[in-house]
Amino acid sequence: MVDANNPIRPAPALLPALGAMTSLQALVALALFAPGVVAPRAHIEVWQLSMFSCAVFAVGIPASFWGGGFIARVGSLRIASLCAAAIVVGMALASLGSSAALLAAGFCLGLAMGPETPASAALLARLVTPERRAFVFSVRQTGNQIGAVCGSLALPAIAVAFGSAWCYAVVAALALLAIALFEQLRPAYAGKVISASQPRSPRSPGADDGGPAHRDAGAGLDAVQRDAGFAQHRLRHDRHARARPQPYRGRHPGRRGQPRRGLRRLSLPRALRHIGIDLGKP
Repeated sequence: MVDANNPIRPAPALLPALGAMTSLQALVALALFAPGVVAPRAHIEVWQLSMFSCAVFAVGIPASFWGGGFIARVGSLRIASLCAAAIVVGMALASLGSSAALLAAGFCLGLAMGPETPASAALLARLVTPERRAFVFSVRQTGNQIGAVCGSLALPAIAVAFGSAWCYAVVAALALLAIALFEQLRPAYAGKVISASQPRSPRSPGADDGGPAHRDAGAGLDAVQRDAGFAQHRLRHDRHARARPQPYRGRHPGRRGQPRRGLRRLSLPRALRHIGIDLGKP
């Protein structure tokens, strides 16, 4: 399981992870093609192959959908080991030859096929820059073609020479070797690593992030800093608004925004006296 308190360290080498994930994809394709390749020798009917393929992809859809949560919890290489273990169980069931066993093998292979692509994407995305990510993912995707070509060439020869059961045994043996490889690589890629697209912060060279509590405190501090910055911006805006002259909002605005107070005290007799007409006092 990925430990949240593991120290952050530089990203490990890309090539071992790329090779491991490409081999997992090739292994899934090899297991998927195995029943169809050995069908004439194993006397597998067309409807049985259709049932097997339907089970694989029907289970692979929800397995791929829910696989992201398990990948974040246990890590990509542990998921790869579980996928390879599902392939071993599926090949053992397929070797029994019955329709029910072939259907169960399809379910197991669907559990392997669903999470393997998200697991490889989650691991490789941490190890490459955005400029190289498309190329690396393209190389990893060639595992499907590699597995299909190897299965189409090698499995029929094995079925003719030794029997159909040996084809499933070879695929299961390769899956067991893959489990050993994934578990050997898993400690190097477990925990927190600095992605190639996310450079290390200069203030924390290789230091521990303090665990979930420290991350929560850091998130709270970031929120306080954002609120303080917003309040400071509003304060500067209010100061500038008060410094600008405000227009007079009364009934008689003046030329420069000030009220003309003389108009309020000027009456009709006083206005007539200004033009030389004195009405006198009544």
